[in-house]
Amino acid sequence: MILIVSNDWGPPYEGELTGDSNDVELGYADMGKIDSELRYTPPRKTEFIKTGVLYQLVAVPA
Repeated sequence: MILIVSNDWGPPYEGELTGDSNDVELGYADMGKIDSELRYTPPRKTEFIKTGVLYQLVAVPA
Protein backbone atom coordinates (compact mmCIF):
# COMPACT_ATOMS: atom_id res chain seq x y z
CA MET A 1 0.00 0.00 0.00
CA ILE A 2 1.31 3.44 -0.96
CA LEU A 3 -0.08 6.40 0.96
CA ILE A 4 -0.53 9.62 -1.01
CA VAL A 5 -0.04 12.75 1.08
CA SER A 6 0.11 16.46 0.42
CA ASN A 7 3.35 18.28 -0.16
CA ASP A 8 2.59 20.29 2.99
CA TRP A 9 3.90 18.19 5.85
CA GLY A 10 6.28 18.34 8.75
CA PRO A 11 6.52 19.02 12.44
CA PRO A 12 4.00 21.60 13.67
CA TYR A 13 6.74 23.58 15.38
CA GLU A 14 10.36 24.50 14.85
CA GLY A 15 12.91 23.91 17.54
CA GLU A 16 15.88 21.91 18.64
CA LEU A 17 15.32 18.43 20.06
CA THR A 18 17.26 17.75 23.23
CA GLY A 19 17.62 14.92 25.73
CA ASP A 20 17.53 11.14 25.32
CA SER A 21 14.03 10.99 23.83
CA ASN A 22 11.60 13.38 22.18
CA ASP A 23 8.15 13.15 20.65
CA VAL A 24 7.70 14.55 17.15
CA GLU A 25 4.28 15.01 15.58
CA LEU A 26 4.15 14.81 11.78
CA GLY A 27 1.10 16.39 10.16
CA TYR A 28 -0.02 15.89 6.55
CA ALA A 29 -3.14 16.03 4.39
CA ASP A 30 -4.34 12.58 3.34
CA MET A 31 -4.85 12.41 -0.43
CA GLY A 32 -5.69 8.69 -0.71
CA LYS A 33 -3.79 5.47 -1.34
CA ILE A 34 -2.72 3.09 -4.10
CA ASP A 35 -2.92 -0.66 -3.56
CA SER A 36 -0.66 -3.43 -4.91
CA GLU A 37 -2.75 -3.62 -8.12
CA LEU A 38 -2.30 0.14 -8.70
CA ARG A 39 -5.91 0.98 -7.80
CA TYR A 40 -6.43 4.43 -6.33
CA THR A 41 -8.68 4.82 -3.30
CA PRO A 42 -9.63 8.39 -2.33
CA PRO A 43 -9.33 9.45 1.32
CA ARG A 44 -12.25 8.98 3.69
CA LYS A 45 -14.50 12.00 4.17
CA THR A 46 -13.61 13.80 7.38
CA GLU A 47 -14.13 17.17 9.03
CA PHE A 48 -10.40 17.43 9.77
CA ILE A 49 -7.88 19.16 7.52
CA LYS A 50 -4.77 17.14 8.42
CA THR A 51 -3.79 13.74 9.75
CA GLY A 52 -1.17 13.43 12.47
CA VAL A 53 1.32 10.70 13.37
CA LEU A 54 3.27 10.82 16.62
CA TYR A 55 6.81 9.42 16.59
CA GLN A 56 8.94 8.93 19.69
CA LEU A 57 12.60 9.43 18.92
CA VAL A 58 15.03 7.64 21.24
CA ALA A 59 18.82 8.01 21.37
CA VAL A 60 20.69 4.72 20.98
CA PRO A 61 24.42 3.91 21.13
CA ALA A 62 26.15 4.53 17.81
